Amino acid sequence: MSSDYLREQGIEGTTSSEKTSQPGIQPFSLPTFAVQVQNIGPIDIIARRLQGGETSMPLSTETRINPPAIELNLEEPIIKNDTQQAQINMNIHVHSTDSPPLFEISLKLAGLFTYNANYNQETVLQFLRFGSLSVMLPFARELLLSICIRLQMPLIALPLIELAPPPTDTKAEDAPKQ
Repeated sequence: MSSDYLREQGIEGTTSSEKTSQPGIQPFSLPTFAVQVQNIGPIDIIARRLQGGETSMPLSTETRINPPAIELNLEEPIIKNDTQQAQINMNIHVHSTDSPPLFEISLKLAGLFTYNANYNQETVLQFLRFGSLSVMLPFARELLLSICIRLQMPLIALPLIELAPPPTDTKAEDAPKQ
């Protein structure tokens, strides 16, 4: 195949000489944090559609359900100094608030992290207790949506969580000019 055809089809990427010749695009490297995620995966998944009785309608993706109650918690982190690895488990329970209950879903995810050997262990613990939530939530959200699709029931998305309060102070230069 010709390189023109491949380029038209989007198969061939840009070469390094093409990347540097594009105006306005400057490559940059992001500084990495001393704690890095290695893997996030499920440990336990319990997901059931429940029969709501003889007169209830079958559950489908079009069925309207009440917003579920969602419980989320993080277990105490486990740190292994000899390998500079740490693990934290996230538990999520999604309870149907319909009467009778239409489903039950429980997930347990493990997040495996590595950290720089020179990094303070107390800081690693603090990050895992608070910062790991922002890393693990997107994985949990996707898994819950996938489970809903497989159970052929309405989609349930984990809500967005405010992990840090929005800034409240405004600078003088941000104030409207008169």
